Amino acid sequence: MFSLASYWAFLKARYNYFEHLTLNLYITGQQIILYLVVSGISVLIGGDDFYQDIVPMTISMGYIFWVYFQFFRSLHPILRIVLTFTTYLINLILTILLLFLAGIIEALTAAL
Repeated sequence: MFSLASYWAFLKARYNYFEHLTLNLYITGQQIILYLVVSGISVLIGGDDFYQDIVPMTISMGYIFWVYFQFFRSLHPILRIVLTFTTYLINLILTILLLFLAGIIEALTAAL
């Protein structure tokens, strides 16, 4: 879903959906490694939820901004930052719509 959001946000960059999918799969793979490292360190030092949740999420978001900033070099720097925020916003809207739709389907099937 995040790939669809980035595709819509960065339409001017003229990459197709599968290029966005490839880019976001690469980013996700790197984020898995990041979460494994941070979780391992957190377990070793006895960290709390802050180190297991907030720190990796913040680093991951920063990493996405950095990758998008490097990948979409043809666009103006400020536009790249704004469109990355827009990607997160579109992803949030799509997630809410999908959850709402799932809730409606669940309610309809439960009524049967």
